[in-house]
Amino acid sequence: MNYLHTILLSIKLYFDYLQRTGPIKLNPVQLKIKSPISEERKVCTNEELKKLYAKSRTLQAIILHLCYACGLRRNEPQEPKINDIHIETHLPYNTNENANTAE
Repeated sequence: MNYLHTILLSIKLYFDYLQRTGPIKLNPVQLKIKSPISEERKVCTNEELKKLYAKSRTLQAIILHLCYACGLRRNEPQEPKINDIHIETHLPYNTNENANTAE
């Protein structure tokens, strides 16, 4: 829902811009776009994390630790690259241009 909202809003804003700057006289997009309702995020308790680690194999535990400790979004650990790890400090950093965190 949030992704769709972003796309529709971008289209509407683009046509608003075209109407303001003159290339078009009438905006073909007459959408009333409501912001999506965001749900409160559920954070794992320490007990839940211990259970996850206990049931994980080594590689799964590494990925779990990477995701949880670094605050990665669900799609960010899908294609890790060597450049995603700072060689000297052995710490991961986000190479995503759209990320809200500093590198």
